[in-house]
Amino acid sequence: MLCTVIEKARSKEETVPSVRLFRAELDAIIKLFEEYCEGVILSDDEYSYEHGFKELRERVGPRLRKFQLVGSKPSVVLTFDGFAIKLRAEYQDGGNTVDENKRADHLFLGLRE
Repeated sequence: MLCTVIEKARSKEETVPSVRLFRAELDAIIKLFEEYCEGVILSDDEYSYEHGFKELRERVGPRLRKFQLVGSKPSVVLTFDGFAIKLRAEYQDGGNTVDENKRADHLFLGLRE
């Protein structure tokens, strides 16, 4: 009998108390995602926004309480849920390249700052 072994994804997670972000700070966070990830999606509980923050703000209004930034290659997710900020980076030795894992680390640490 031949067995197939598949490594499970490892991840880093951190939850921090909610903070009030101003537009310039949010723009800097989005820029970090764009710098380290091949794809970035901005979403809320109901929709994903192709045109980014401007489209989200037009739909939801000036005070955003819940939204999520999802980066792909590497997989990094930053969730603002109104009460806390959750940051998660996933690592797969078989699925990610070494470079993707390094970029996930750098983005994770940059966002923590």
